Amino acid sequence: MQEQLPDNLTIIVQSTDGFSDCWEPFFTLFQKYWPTCHYPIILNTETKTFSHSNLNVRSSKIMKYSNSKWPTWSESLLLCLDLVETDIVLFMIDDFFVSRQVETEALHRFLQIMIEGDYSNITLTEHGCKRPTHVTANPLLLAVHPRAKYRVTTSPALWRKETLRSYLRAYENAWEFEIYGSRRAWKKPDPFFIANPDFLENGTEGVIPYFQGTFDTGIVKGKWQPQIKAFFESHDIKVDYSVRGFYRPLPGILNKYFLFKSLISHPVPLIRSILGW
Repeated sequence: MQEQLPDNLTIIVQSTDGFSDCWEPFFTLFQKYWPTCHYPIILNTETKTFSHSNLNVRSSKIMKYSNSKWPTWSESLLLCLDLVETDIVLFMIDDFFVSRQVETEALHRFLQIMIEGDYSNITLTEHGCKRPTHVTANPLLLAVHPRAKYRVTTSPALWRKETLRSYLRAYENAWEFEIYGSRRAWKKPDPFFIANPDFLENGTEGVIPYFQGTFDTGIVKGKWQPQIKAFFESHDIKVDYSVRGFYRPLPGILNKYFLFKSLISHPVPLIRSILGW
């Protein structure tokens, strides 16, 4: 059946020049599992360019618009949003590799809900978050608890563009955006929803299923997670794994140490969060 979706949508794939080795695998899998996608796609980069013969992809090359020596993750995304002409964006990240068929009919319904109603965010795939939810009048949607730890996440989601912008702070990295953005969301009335897996063909895999192994993303702390190799090989995708190597987890106590170290090494977001900014 020919896909008939509204046009008020732009797909943002958040990336950085240093992750250019992800782009070919990402869009190969994207095109395989969403071959009818006709929406404009912005790959958010600093200086590099990528194109795909079967997808409407353009690179943002946001250094042209930045006053920074090298923008942070959030500043980069803010600059990218300035290039978006639609009211709604589908936000994705470059190492969330699509692993099964995208449920385009469900996506159509959620996009229509966003267009017709007062919705800020609908998360389409809920891997790893385990956010507390409750049922709503619309059986397709679960409402995220107002004080959920990860009320704001980087999971694939439909966002109203200006709502996404309101939660971004130029000085934050991706992890800080989730942690501190969630705390900002505790104090704002914006509703957050999740696609109810009980009404999806893919169930808990979500509208846009993506690869998971031991960890929730294909790359962990700059390195490939070990299970990604077999997944790529099953799709005949070739990658030079020696460029970034494979991630080996540290003992729990060391992980907590480095988490604490990361928090105190970026005092501005931490202080602003404590003060409720």
